[in-house]
Amino acid sequence: MQTLDQLEFGYTGVINKKLKVSVDVYTYANTGFTIYTDVGPSYATVGADVPTDLAAAVAADIASDPTLIALVTQGVTAQVQAGVTAQYAALGLPATGLDAATAALLGLPSAVPSIAAATAATAAPLIGQSIGGLAAAAAGAFTAGGQGFNDAAGANAAGDFPFIGAVESSAAPSGDGFVHPAWGYRNYGDATRSHWGSDVSLQYFATDKFSLFANTSWLSQNEWEVGDDDLPFTSSLNAPKFKYRMGLNYAAGLQGFRYSLSFQHDDEFNSDMALYAGTVQEKNLVDMNIGFVFGTGLSLDISGTNVFDQKYRSFPGYAYNW
Repeated sequence: MQTLDQLEFGYTGVINKKLKVSVDVYTYANTGFTIYTDVGPSYATVGADVPTDLAAAVAADIASDPTLIALVTQGVTAQVQAGVTAQYAALGLPATGLDAATAALLGLPSAVPSIAAATAATAAPLIGQSIGGLAAAAAGAFTAGGQGFNDAAGANAAGDFPFIGAVESSAAPSGDGFVHPAWGYRNYGDATRSHWGSDVSLQYFATDKFSLFANTSWLSQNEWEVGDDDLPFTSSLNAPKFKYRMGLNYAAGLQGFRYSLSFQHDDEFNSDMALYAGTVQEKNLVDMNIGFVFGTGLSLDISGTNVFDQKYRSFPGYAYNW
């Protein structure tokens, strides 16, 4: 049996006939709930770039691996030192080099560094080039391997994968080209999922036609791991922990222009909505409207939603919004 316990305290009032304030604080506890979900192991990846990401990760690992750097440094330094030593011997130069005064006496234009210094200066760029070349070669190989994985797994051009690793029932249809994972009700038993939150809303009436508004919502918790509140499974509210809205409105009255402008922000959050599970990205959207009210009662409005065309998904697996 499912039970809900909720306690809420709120205040709404108008200050100096200008500022309307609403504040709510609430607690919410859900006991014995169930969720209709995929109960078999299945995974889908949305917007992945396996070839590029894999190659970049491998190249970064190679370029920063201390053992590989030490081996390349040792090998390149030994080869360069052997060449520099042979040159000094052929020219009759001492291993310690020559200072400027001695070099001038011998008719040389400048001082000659020691073999060790000349080796270090010559080897440094070669070491960097060698490590970079190894990283680039590995990156190319893993790019090809990642693309092969994409092709084998059936990814489309957007980097969206079908279900991977799904376990189908023997009673599921076969040969139709679709994946049929097992679905059912996940029962949380007598465990209680609890959180609290608050909503604050402000509206300022600058004139009888022009007003500004702002509101925000905050949750103490929006996702639970196994063991949180003694839950036997993970759980999510499928909502951002923090969001806010702000904007302005101008009302035309019986006749004239009217307009509005609003901005909305939603924090990033994790969704646990069956097929639409994953990370929901942060949203920052701007909406606007302008219109004219005619004295006859007819009105004409032009509205723009997400006027700066931020690309986002309401939930993973949903179509993109623009």
